[in-house]
Amino acid sequence: MEIEIYKAISGQTPSSSFIKKVLKQALNLLNFKKSGFLSVVVVDKRTIRKLNRKYRKINRPTDVLSFDYRLSEKSKTTGLFGEIVICWSVIKKQAQFYRIDCRQELVRVLIHGLLHLLGYDHHQKKERQIMENKTEKILNKLKEIGGDKLSIDESPKLGL
Repeated sequence: MEIEIYKAISGQTPSSSFIKKVLKQALNLLNFKKSGFLSVVVVDKRTIRKLNRKYRKINRPTDVLSFDYRLSEKSKTTGLFGEIVICWSVIKKQAQFYRIDCRQELVRVLIHGLLHLLGYDHHQKKERQIMENKTEKILNKLKEIGGDKLSIDESPKLGL
């Protein structure tokens, strides 16, 4: 699985290596062995608001959007080809609101976006519960596997 990280904002952002590490470990925990390409784009509030308005008809910033670029239902069984767009400022604000570390919220948001690309959704109560349970299981396993190592950001300027 190839994973690329693009930062469309300047200033302090999570390290690319941390984002890749989280996604690779999550894919491993999900037993995802297929090939594919995944990009993660870190954007500002203005950009994610525009994307949210264009693709979801919701005119406000959000933490994460997922875009599945596989062309047909048949191709959805052969691998992963998509993009996760995250807004670092929204993630930091949510972390403050929930009184958790920014890393924890970032990991939760990345898992959420990844699960969408793998076909999970939360439009209905039952779907939402399944997706939330899957997210929690992955988060707990990542904590068990990585402990403090998972929460270390290799970017010294960010200090995460």
